[in-house]
Amino acid sequence: MKRQKNRSERGLHLARGKAKARMVKKKAVAKGKAPATKAGAQIKKIKGTDRSVKKVAKVDADDLAEKARVAASMNRVRTSISEPYFLEFISRNVGTKANDIISTLTEGPLVDDKIAEQLSLKLNETRRMLNVLNTYGLVRYNINKNSEGWLSFIWYLDADSVKGLDVRIKANASRDMLPEGCNDFFVCGDCSKTHKIVLPFEVAFDSKFRCNCGKKLQQITRTDAEQLYRKAVA
Repeated sequence: MKRQKNRSERGLHLARGKAKARMVKKKAVAKGKAPATKAGAQIKKIKGTDRSVKKVAKVDADDLAEKARVAASMNRVRTSISEPYFLEFISRNVGTKANDIISTLTEGPLVDDKIAEQLSLKLNETRRMLNVLNTYGLVRYNINKNSEGWLSFIWYLDADSVKGLDVRIKANASRDMLPEGCNDFFVCGDCSKTHKIVLPFEVAFDSKFRCNCGKKLQQITRTDAEQLYRKAVA
C-alpha cells in the first residue's frame, strides 16, 4: 500500500513538472523568446544565406555599373581624341606620337616602358611626352614599389581633363591651356617652327633642357608661350 502511494506521488510530481514546463514555453512564445528548435535554426540559416546572396548581388551590380561608367567615359574620350583639331593640337604641342600614347591608354593603364614597347618608341621620348601630357592634366599616374624597392609609374587617362581640353581647343582659349602656376617655358628654336612644342619648366628640367633633336632648349616667357598657342590653334 505504501509502495503504491509513493508511485502516485511521483506521478503527480512529474505531471506538475511537465505542466510547469509547458507554461514556461507558452510564456516564452508569447514574448517572442521561444527556444531555438531545429526547424527554427534552419530558417535562420536560410535567412542568413539569403542576406549574403543579396549582398554579393549588390556588389556585382555596383561593379557592373562602375565598368559601364568607365566604358562610357572612354568612349567619349575616343570621340574627342579622334577630332582633327584635337589631333593637330596634341601633335604640335606635345609630339607627333603623343596621340598614339593617348589612344593606347584608352585601353587601360600601362607602365611607361610597356607604352614605349607597344609603340616602338624610345623610353626617354615616351616619358617626355607623358610628362607634357601630365602638365595638361590629360594623363595621371600611380606609383608602385616592388619587393626590391624599384618604382614603376602606371599611367592612365583623365577622361574629364580630356573633355575639358577638347572644349578649350574648340574655343581657342589659348591662355587657359597653359599649365597653371608656371611662368617659365622652353622651346626648341628649330622644332618649334614646325611643331609649336612648348615645354613647361618641370618637363624641360627632366629632359636636361635639351630637345629630342639634341639641341639646347630656349627659355621663353608665358606671354610668348600664349602667342605660340594662339598660332597653333588658329
